[in-house]
Amino acid sequence: MTNDQVGSLTAAQVASLSTGQIGTLTSTEVQSFTTTQADALTSTQLGTLTTTALGLLSSDQIGALSTTQLRSLTTTQLNALSVDSLDAVDVTKATTTQIVGLTTTAIGQLSEAQVGAFSTSQIANLSTGQIGVLTSAEIQSFTTTQANALTSTQLGGLTTTALGLLSSDQIGALSTTQLQGLTTTQLNSLSVDMLNALDVSKASSTQVAGLTTTAVGQLLEAQVSALTTDQIANLSTSQIDTLTSTEIQNFTTTQAAALTGTQLGGLTTTDLGRFSTDQIGALTTAQVQGLTTGQLNTLNAALLDTLDLAKFSGDQVVGLTTTSVGSLTDAQIGALTATQVSVLSVDQLAALTTTEFSNFNTDQAAALTSTQVAGLTTTYFAALSATTGIPALSADAIAGISTDDILSLSTDQGNAFTQAQIDVMSSDQRTALIGLLA
Repeated sequence: MTNDQVGSLTAAQVASLSTGQIGTLTSTEVQSFTTTQADALTSTQLGTLTTTALGLLSSDQIGALSTTQLRSLTTTQLNALSVDSLDAVDVTKATTTQIVGLTTTAIGQLSEAQVGAFSTSQIANLSTGQIGVLTSAEIQSFTTTQANALTSTQLGGLTTTALGLLSSDQIGALSTTQLQGLTTTQLNSLSVDMLNALDVSKASSTQVAGLTTTAVGQLLEAQVSALTTDQIANLSTSQIDTLTSTEIQNFTTTQAAALTGTQLGGLTTTDLGRFSTDQIGALTTAQVQGLTTGQLNTLNAALLDTLDLAKFSGDQVVGLTTTSVGSLTDAQIGALTATQVSVLSVDQLAALTTTEFSNFNTDQAAALTSTQVAGLTTTYFAALSATTGIPALSADAIAGISTDDILSLSTDQGNAFTQAQIDVMSSDQRTALIGLLA
């Protein structure tokens, strides 16, 4: 047919042409179709055209295809379109299946406007390979709705380069499900700006535990403050080591309570020194007993004085240096349990002031052993209270008293011995006591 004859075809005649007949038309003849004629092409005709025949249509004609017409095209046909024809496709009319079927080459040739017009369904079904060929500008032009359509599987399958195409705002807006789809490798590859945009409260404990010390060190104070108790409980000592004194001291009581004894015991003395006196004072028994004697003995006096000694294990008490014992407050000495008193060495007891020793309560005095009593100077023994100290001494402790100890006592102290205590005294001890009270 001549151009004139093709141009005179009615819509009905165009619609009745076979794909073979359309295939014999020249590019000039097909492109001379009026809008009415082009609209008359049926989905059956378009869907069965060879890629060569489809290529006869102009980009304007491709762009003007109706939703029904466009959706009749196969992915093979779409992938065969020229760049100009592909760029003319109205992607909003395409099905999700058609978009998913585009090759990475075809996806990469789409314009920013076309990518920006993707529906949430189309975005949610893109392969990681397809997402990977999008430009940073295209991805960052995603609306909030479009970005929210990305699935955790898609995000988790992106290369670190592809993930890096997202903007900081988009990273910050990821939902909990989306964020938890990312691998630790991806998270550790994020730029500082992107990492700082993360809502860490949405991350899993495994993800936070998988952050490198570099990444943890780059977190903002606000992000560290937002860590959940489960996330904190799973931090490594190396990760905690990268936190600043301010970040650690900003921990709430609940966050600080989440630290395990193992975590605390693994910290360097410098790290432990970053805690505030309130935080050290609020440590639980399990947390306190996780500390090593090396850590306890290197705490400054302010931190050591806030510890509740009643929470110490026997080994921790035994491990305190005389310097540490000497820096304890009267209240801390008064809180020592009977068991703790019984394991103190003579040197540790001697590090107490005579006032602290004289303030021993009945249980503490009753816990003193013969070895401890025998090792004390008469000055210390003479400091025992006539009300809570002397009468509470056990038979074992009585055995450690020297005659000089007895003679150093006041009359009130001598009279404080009970008959039961006198009954277990040696003859020399009784003689000394009689001499004291004579």
